[in-house]
Amino acid sequence: MQLSPQAYSNMTDYLARLYDVALYTVQGMSHPVIFYPAQARQRNHVDSILGHIPSATLSKDDFTIYDYGYLHSLQNSQRHLFNGTTFALKQIRTKPLRIDAHFGTYYDMLATCYSMEQELIDSSDSKFIRLPLRSQLHRELSPKNSLSDGRGRSAAIGCVALIVFNDGEDYQAIISRRTKSHATRSDSYHLLPAFIFQPMSEAMRDSEWSIEHHFYREWLEELFGMAESDSMDFYQHPALVDLRQMQDNKQAGLYLTGMAMNLLTLRPEICMLTLIHDSGWWQRVNASGSPIKVAPSESRDELLLIPIAEDDNLFYALPDKTLTGFVPQAIPALWEGVTLAREIINNL
Repeated sequence: MQLSPQAYSNMTDYLARLYDVALYTVQGMSHPVIFYPAQARQRNHVDSILGHIPSATLSKDDFTIYDYGYLHSLQNSQRHLFNGTTFALKQIRTKPLRIDAHFGTYYDMLATCYSMEQELIDSSDSKFIRLPLRSQLHRELSPKNSLSDGRGRSAAIGCVALIVFNDGEDYQAIISRRTKSHATRSDSYHLLPAFIFQPMSEAMRDSEWSIEHHFYREWLEELFGMAESDSMDFYQHPALVDLRQMQDNKQAGLYLTGMAMNLLTLRPEICMLTLIHDSGWWQRVNASGSPIKVAPSESRDELLLIPIAEDDNLFYALPDKTLTGFVPQAIPALWEGVTLAREIINNL
């Protein structure tokens, strides 16, 4: 999905006024997202952003808004939907960056958060005279407070990682494109892995309050085509064994860059960087018959490689030289990840 430049501008201008914030801006273009950077001492520990282990579960009585019509339209759309348990925003603190959560569900997220995005997009060619869902939420929770407080909705926490790797000559970033069957933002450009932070097993949901753990699972599912499962056997997968060996040998690292708040959905997204220095990795994962062959089935089976050395070259290598076709939270995840990657590479 890609809005016209005018509709995109209308939308971002409206959100900047409503939430009284400086929007994330790249190449002179503002985007409907704000960014909270991680402190330097948090960067090497992605789980340092997590607060208390969740205990409470959200119910319908906790929601100020709920669009059953929008939810039913998605359920009838033939897109991939599964009403799993999620970790949903309770509170954000910024110094240091921390997030606390309740347990929520995926369907409740769609009916509360993504329904607000849809009504805003539907109005993006107008002057936003009527946004009943968003207005109803903010009668109970002010726009300012909604940026750090998850009340009134089921704001499932998302995670997104930029992968940057050494191809033997230069460092490249990986861009993906969502399939038409994705439940939300189908056909948009994104990074990978990008995922909902959620416990896969009810029996182990406390122990799954770990971003690193979920990143490893999604690394295998989104990049190497591993089937989704609640089994812990994935730690023995050759592609993950390879990644962790690179980490142990300081040839790869997983870093926390910060947290994005998507103002369309009022959902937080934890942003990370995966930086691979091993110049043989890309060849290993693309070799014919390799046990760790790349198979990005959730990304149209294709990945775009973007050089990161200079901003202008990076920007002009993006699809159609545009950023309006990206999922909003991918924008800060991309550019903050590139900035950190350059810093680390320059200090090698």
